[in-house]
Amino acid sequence: MDVRLQTEKHRNSLQSAIEISVTYPRPALTTSHIRSYGPIVFRHVQHFISNLSAANADSKDHVLNIAEHVHTLTFNTVVELIYGPSISLDGKPWTETTSGEGILAAFRAMSKFGWGAFYVPLLAWLMSTRPMLRMIRKPTFNAAGAQTGVGALAARAKLLLLEQPELVIGVDQPSIAKNVLMMDKEDSRHMEPSELFKECFNLLFAGPGSTAAALTGVLERLGSEEGIPWHERIRNDLDHVNEASKSRVLDAVVRESMRYSAPFPTAFPREVQPGAEKAITGVKAPLPVGTIVGANSWVISRHTSVWGSDALQWKPERWLDAKEDITGKKLIEDRFVVFSKGPRGCIGKDIAMLVVTQAVAGVVSKWRIESVGKTEKGGWLEMQIKWCSLRMAMI
Repeated sequence: MDVRLQTEKHRNSLQSAIEISVTYPRPALTTSHIRSYGPIVFRHVQHFISNLSAANADSKDHVLNIAEHVHTLTFNTVVELIYGPSISLDGKPWTETTSGEGILAAFRAMSKFGWGAFYVPLLAWLMSTRPMLRMIRKPTFNAAGAQTGVGALAARAKLLLLEQPELVIGVDQPSIAKNVLMMDKEDSRHMEPSELFKECFNLLFAGPGSTAAALTGVLERLGSEEGIPWHERIRNDLDHVNEASKSRVLDAVVRESMRYSAPFPTAFPREVQPGAEKAITGVKAPLPVGTIVGANSWVISRHTSVWGSDALQWKPERWLDAKEDITGKKLIEDRFVVFSKGPRGCIGKDIAMLVVTQAVAGVVSKWRIESVGKTEKGGWLEMQIKWCSLRMAMI
């Protein structure tokens, strides 16, 4: 097949995956559903704090690389939120099971090459060749012969959603899959199990990595010289609210950190539709229908024309000042494009904010953190953080 046709086929399939993930699971991600997921997130955050405590106790000078710990938290949390507790046979977080061996590295590689293939035609063609597909789909096994990696998770997900959905529906704990499976078939939002299986993997592909980058970025900023004074402000505010998500100070720190270091810094692609040829402000000539356009969130989040002369400074107070009045709040929210905007914006943003705020609250309530050395990043188009060292002193 012609390379250009292969490239276009791959590009279209990925674009379809993106559009599906934006369209279908919203009924399972309403405000009430997000609230019901809170206890699950809290449990995983407590496990994360416990693991950090143990690792910090064994570390030299209490300096710890938190990057892998953070990715472990976000991955295990999202897996259980999607599939429910039945995803794990022994009740452990997925990465701590036998089948979870090597899963984080596998998903990081998938994310890196998946998004790279969307933007780089040659890479898209290489990824679609038979040798490469065989290599990607080749199952992995541990020394005992148990299947591991992405294949093991896919096999378990297939069992739950396509073969024995009662294992998902029959538990009290809420999950995204359960909420979708319980919809009436007459409901226009109903999804067939095979479609849900694909959609759940799309969510798993998109969510944990970017959420991990966001959380790591917030903790790195709080460990910086300008961030350390905010520890006490966060703790004081948490003492006056019932939950982390209601802390205005914590929310300001999280949003400013995401603006300052966008977890997904590349452009979200959009296709110009009929009637929208002149929709982009500042572009004088109409764009042909079918043109792929995008707004780079990293550039927008640091541009002085959008954020002012202090755009390159980390200043959480800009969010606190803006929220003093309705107009100011709307203006600053309109500029915040980390999760994209509109009907095709990130559907998992509320879950991401829930995980990040609870985790940051847990860390700041227990330790005084200080950034040590430089943060090492490893992604091409999606932010992946391989190394972020913090000195963690108990309060």
